[in-house]
Amino acid sequence: MLKHANRKAVSKARPETPQMRRTEYLKAAMDCLKKGQKTAAEAFFSCAVFENVKARGF
Repeated sequence: MLKHANRKAVSKARPETPQMRRTEYLKAAMDCLKKGQKTAAEAFFSCAVFENVKARGF
């Protein structure tokens, strides 16, 4: 039961399509920048770029 709940939470946290994941990563990066967390923002931005590259098939 607990494993099922965890899987459900993870699937909600990570949207299905690369486009949606990229958008979520960019939103998180902007939130971090507003809070002054530059390193975290760079990490989220890198994830967004990776999703973009992965979506294009490189």
